[in-house]
Amino acid sequence: MTDSVSLTQKELMLNAGIALGILIPLFFCCSFWTVVFYIGAIRLIGNISFLYRTVKEYYLTKQLDLSQRYGEGTYALITGGANGIGLEYANQLAKMNFNLVIIDLNQEALDKAKEDITKASPIKVSTIQADITRLRSIADYNDLLKPLRSFDISVLINNVGAASTLPFNEATPSFVSTIMDLNIVSVVAFTSLFYERLLARTNGDKRSAIITVSSSSSYYPVPNFFLYSATKGFASYFMSTFMKEKSPKIDALTACPGFVSTSMTGYRKDSITIGPDLCVKNSLRSLGNFSTTEVTYKVRIMISGIMQGIWYIDSCLFNKFLESLGTSDANKKAFEVMSKRERQLFKD
Repeated sequence: MTDSVSLTQKELMLNAGIALGILIPLFFCCSFWTVVFYIGAIRLIGNISFLYRTVKEYYLTKQLDLSQRYGEGTYALITGGANGIGLEYANQLAKMNFNLVIIDLNQEALDKAKEDITKASPIKVSTIQADITRLRSIADYNDLLKPLRSFDISVLINNVGAASTLPFNEATPSFVSTIMDLNIVSVVAFTSLFYERLLARTNGDKRSAIITVSSSSSYYPVPNFFLYSATKGFASYFMSTFMKEKSPKIDALTACPGFVSTSMTGYRKDSITIGPDLCVKNSLRSLGNFSTTEVTYKVRIMISGIMQGIWYIDSCLFNKFLESLGTSDANKKAFEVMSKRERQLFKD
């Protein structure tokens, strides 16, 4: 299977070659309409490439045999894995015969997750109760992970995170620090700590994997999500840089879903919101095949429209669209639920 980064490089090289083939004649044909024609042709090629990638990812790509690829009976470690998207990763990986290590703040939720998963699948589940916002040094992280030294961990899922919908002028320093600890520091820390360990276990055809759950809000600034959007942007850029440095023996994926119906979004339900089951299913299908996924074709197309269409038409219209994200009834309800949780959890 072609490595995801290599595949992306080949696609970029192909597109660059086609673009150069079109641009070079411009040096010899300089009329205004010739230039317009070639610019339009380049845009069309870009659109065709986008359409091909979308169809390929969501309709033509088959999920790899992950247990065979990373080792049947090995462990997947999931941060924030007792609820929502993290719990769904645990459920689906358990069905693929991965043993699990679940880290979460809520001990009651951990106990329930372990009970439910072991009833449904004959695997081992280890849980660690931890408040990741209180880990202030690499030594703290190492102490947390000491019980796992003998575990053959093949898959790391950086899922833990927190949404932020408070207005920027209400965000206290401790609140900002908490969001950054969860959405930024934990991603870098777990990835750094596990990288050499994941690499050391790869030999022959054996591989390892890292998935970081980011967000579609990482692609553009979103009003009412100022801190969440910014920190998820960091997570996405961090993973993009990591993918250029990592060993080809380690598969890496950044999942950038839109709204997912979990407690974080007030179990929002509308036409653009998906369940955690579909979110996880599609991201696991992309693992080993692609380096980034928006999880559903709807989100991918919407992001393309936001980043290209609306922006090019009128930046004011673009800003109005972003502002509308906070004024729809569904979003207002979700924001109210999220803001209430934030004020309770992160109050100074």
